Amino acid sequence: MRSYPLWTWAPRVYAVMAAVLVPWTVYLALTLPDRATESHYQVAWAGFDALLILLLARTAYLGWRHRPQAMLTAAAVSTMLVIDAWFDITTATTRQALMVAILLAVTFEIPGAILSMALARRAHAAWIAGLFASDPPTSLTTPPPPRVPEQ
Repeated sequence: MRSYPLWTWAPRVYAVMAAVLVPWTVYLALTLPDRATESHYQVAWAGFDALLILLLARTAYLGWRHRPQAMLTAAAVSTMLVIDAWFDITTATTRQALMVAILLAVTFEIPGAILSMALARRAHAAWIAGLFASDPPTSLTTPPPPRVPEQ
């Protein structure tokens, strides 16, 4: 497989992002109130971040393995990061919490979402170009053959 420059450094970024989120998720699980206006508030946020960690780690793994499925997990990461930024900002209860949420959105979540979407697009382009030739030919990993017009 021909390698895109993105494949060389993007998996490392995803692995670091997943590792950084582990202590953050533990911190949230220990410090968020047990209840806000909804029950299980702590579990909801810690669970969301735990799922984000799994997606980041899976994207890193798939990127290192040069697997076309990286486009799917990268797109999911992008979506989750935008959702995370949105809910962090809209559920902030104090001015300080709002400032932290905006700072995280501007410095981590939105740039991460943009990076993830760029990775998904690159992986998709590589998939279409047939750069994943070592993959088994299945309908989930191989693009359909070109359509030949009838005469």
